[in-house]
Amino acid sequence: MLSQPPRDNAGVVNPHDHGEILGDDVIIRRVNPAEHVYFDENHQVNRLSTKVMQPSSEPKGGMSIDHEPTLVEMGIDPRAFVTSPPMTASVWLRAGAAREIGLQVGYDPIDPHNMAHCEVWGPIERPNRFSKGQQRKLLATSEWYVELPGVVVCLADSGQDQ
Repeated sequence: MLSQPPRDNAGVVNPHDHGEILGDDVIIRRVNPAEHVYFDENHQVNRLSTKVMQPSSEPKGGMSIDHEPTLVEMGIDPRAFVTSPPMTASVWLRAGAAREIGLQVGYDPIDPHNMAHCEVWGPIERPNRFSKGQQRKLLATSEWYVELPGVVVCLADSGQDQ
């Protein structure tokens, strides 16, 4: 199990980069088809929007993810765990991919409901903000974990987003 994260006086987790979350660790982002899928007119395909890689707007909000190694350590089937409606699909990427573009990956357990919950935060001065470029890069390095049939994760030649 990951060590406890830094918290403020109210017990809220502070944005941080958790050293025990390794660069090769798989992090899972849940997908809500109603919010994260759109029809790309230019390519005539359903695909994920960069909105799937958007952090919460709360002051210390990040992008909610699940840490696959922690789920496995807990004896939980990750694919079953990350598909509770309305989040019926998910994508994965490596924690190092987020760090390579200036983001922080930290532990933020939701006791007792999700002890594998983590967050991806922006830089310390603006943890709840990712640039559109960072969102695109996160999406470009993602692959289906639990696939949404008929939906493309990312188009390599597409500069358009929704």
